[in-house]
Amino acid sequence: MRLNFSVEHIKSDFFQKKPTYIKNAFSPELFSWQDLDELLYNVDVNAKTVRLAKNGLMPESAFLESTHHYGLFRNTFNKSLVYKELDSGATLILNRIEQKSLRIKRLCNQIALFAKGQVVANGYFAKTGSSAFGNHWDSHDVFASQLLGSKRWIIYPPTFQDPIAGQKSVDHVQDCPQEACLDVITMPGDILYIPRGWWHCAYPSEGPCFHVAVGVHKPYIIDYLNWINASILARDKNFRKGLDLDGKSLIDASMLEALQSSIADDENLQAFEEQIIKKEKIDNGFNFELYCNLSEEFLGGVSIKLASPFRALEKSISALPGVEGVLLLAQHLSTDEQSLAVLRSKVPNIADEDFFSFIRTLISSEAVFVSK
Repeated sequence: MRLNFSVEHIKSDFFQKKPTYIKNAFSPELFSWQDLDELLYNVDVNAKTVRLAKNGLMPESAFLESTHHYGLFRNTFNKSLVYKELDSGATLILNRIEQKSLRIKRLCNQIALFAKGQVVANGYFAKTGSSAFGNHWDSHDVFASQLLGSKRWIIYPPTFQDPIAGQKSVDHVQDCPQEACLDVITMPGDILYIPRGWWHCAYPSEGPCFHVAVGVHKPYIIDYLNWINASILARDKNFRKGLDLDGKSLIDASMLEALQSSIADDENLQAFEEQIIKKEKIDNGFNFELYCNLSEEFLGGVSIKLASPFRALEKSISALPGVEGVLLLAQHLSTDEQSLAVLRSKVPNIADEDFFSFIRTLISSEAVFVSK
């Protein structure tokens, strides 16, 4: 799948700066009502992944039941109760659905590439009624992606700057401004970007609707400082000394200098960044059609781009066959899409057979995204 806006525009104009409504951000054909039915059939039905909300979260007994089928016991939806509650204004919440829908996972991947953070998606289906959570803010950036129907969003300025995990809006509800700064209705294919800390409220607009809130969880400066403490300072005997709590400071000038030096060290920052990158597996699913049938007929109709920065790519394929040729190919790749035909024209000295072999290596190592 493709996002219909430039990464440069996102980074320079609004990412981590202000809420932004992006019309036609992706194809409205990405997700259908049949896809939603299949997602609900495949989802693990338990209290951690599925909730029903109406004036607060409802108990499991309001929408789940235990069923038995050929020796297998499992929780399933009590469909009659779900239909009834949705008709009366409830919202069905599906947590971490990027793990159950490849279409939604690929949308998350596109956002993760430029946001450079760990990305998860929660889905919200409603037919009518009020907002599931009322005015609130999140401690992470949100790309609210409208998949089905339409939804009204009202955004208010932040009153608590850059909240982090554990700092919840429920403790500050009385601070929510009265005057909104943005009031929009999202349609299928639209994205509403909401930076962390901005108050917002969402309502079904006209009939049933389904959107996914793609949450971007980036590391904070405080996370880096905690990593410095655990990974660097813990090896220094001066920082392991006991503290008597008698009001006398044990932090001398040399220790402050060591602390400052550790924080400012580029190698430490790079090590921290690599640890963060390793936590996020960019999984784009299998693509057997292209993997098994790559040939000249696909050159014009298939696009390719890196799934991760080149530094990570080099490490991920270092032990694979033909690595030198693969790396030669990778020098002409970026996180921007290009057709295989364009890539082929950049490496005229590579034989056709080797070219397609190298592309398969990149696909199998999950180093690239390929799509028709």
